[in-house]
Amino acid sequence: MSIPTLKNSAGPDFLRALRHKPVYSRDTARRCPLCHHRMDAMDMGTGTQAVTLDACWECQLIWFDPSEFQRVHPPPLPGDKAVAPPPFPKVAPARSQAGPPPAPETAVPDGPGDDRSGFGLCWPDSAWQFLPGILGMPIELGENRLRDRPVVTWGLAGAMTLIFVLLVAADRLFDAVQAWGFIPNEWPRQAGLTLVTSFFLHAGWWHLIGNMYFFVIFGDNVEDRLGWWKFALLLAAAHFGGLMLHSARGGAGDIPCVGASAGISGVIAYYAVVFRRAKIGVFGGVLTAFHFLRMPAIVGLVLYTALQLLGAYLSSGETAGVAYFAHLGGLGVGVGAGVLARVLREPATVRAAR
Repeated sequence: MSIPTLKNSAGPDFLRALRHKPVYSRDTARRCPLCHHRMDAMDMGTGTQAVTLDACWECQLIWFDPSEFQRVHPPPLPGDKAVAPPPFPKVAPARSQAGPPPAPETAVPDGPGDDRSGFGLCWPDSAWQFLPGILGMPIELGENRLRDRPVVTWGLAGAMTLIFVLLVAADRLFDAVQAWGFIPNEWPRQAGLTLVTSFFLHAGWWHLIGNMYFFVIFGDNVEDRLGWWKFALLLAAAHFGGLMLHSARGGAGDIPCVGASAGISGVIAYYAVVFRRAKIGVFGGVLTAFHFLRMPAIVGLVLYTALQLLGAYLSSGETAGVAYFAHLGGLGVGVGAGVLARVLREPATVRAAR
């Protein structure tokens, strides 16, 4: 059965379980008979009933075995006293009877989702989101669907925070930045390791807090979509790409450059390009009657990019305290990776439609 059909026909208990109860498993070898993508195994059992359903988010289909449908038993449509369950599709020889799957952007994603309209005024989903909003940082709106724990995101955020706290406690932060920050005019310094060590260093508390907020909020979904090693590769490529552009166009040659901002910019860009349904909120204070302005994540990416371009234009490469070109380099890598990810998913949809 399709997810839209279930939303229209199933009762509130089943829909609540469908949204909140599933236990996702990436280890299942079962693939969707229509699009051939791996499906998620969802534990939808109630009480002593053990029912594992297969969900294909690409095709928006929940696959029931005949016995599973009767055991889960979604209620009939409103006004109908008796509605027989729909016949199960004969998938193997008659793929064309099912019709083409919907476009990828309409499928239920394994990431952030928000069914509300693109723009409008809203309240945050959680009270704690008022704090970053008041501090001028965007918040993520909608249900945050994760299949696995984002161990790379949490691990790197914890490592960067621990390094900063230890350096501050030992009063060695300035020395560490001078010794291990990336200096464009001194690439061979520290055997080239500053290309890596600069990622883990931050210049101050607000620098750290801002980066870690953006990293944790947006990084978990990107890691969940890519998997840990592809996510780490995206981070590294965005970081190195940012340092390259910083050196070529905006780098102050003798000033150390530190921070994970370029890599995080790549993550933000990938998030906005891939998760089309994602919405973010920006607190506007008096201008929005103390509400949050809701907007699509892609619009937030455009605004963020515009701010970096404006900062790069107004600042001097020799005196700038913010590496705007490093941010732009990371954004470019993230946008490229996101567009590539969407393009590579299209052939599978076309094959399924045939």
